[in-house]
Parts: sequence; C-alpha cells; structure tokens
Amino acid sequence: MPNITPFIMFNDQAEEAMELYTAIFPNSRIVSKIPGPGGKVMGGTFELDGKRFNCYNAGPHPNFEFSQG
Repeated sequence: MPNITPFIMFNDQAEEAMELYTAIFPNSRIVSKIPGPGGKVMGGTFELDGKRFNCYNAGPHPNFEFSQG
C-alpha cells in the first residue's frame, strides 16, 4: 500500500515545531532540515513513531483558506 506523507505549513516555526513534536512523541526523530537564508531552517522532514511528516515555512498568508476538496 502506498504511503501518504502529510505536509504541514507554518508561518515561521517549522524548526521549532519539529523539535517540539520529536521531543513529545516517543521513537521520533528529525530526518532532515532544509537550510534557508541567514542560517534559518525553512522546513524539513521528521518522523513521529515511524510516521513521516514534511513541513515548511510558507510565510504569513492572512487570506489563505483551506479547501475540503
């Protein structure tokens, strides 16, 4: 069965979120980080108890709306 990898967007907290989630959930780790300007981490991949997630700093989008479709 194919895997679906969730992708989580943040305004500017991707690195902090990866560190928090991997500290809370057992058997978790940060797999990779995407470097950005000035040494800032722009996103990355992490695993929570073997389930892989991707995340990225997408910036503030006040008019961004999620679609259910």
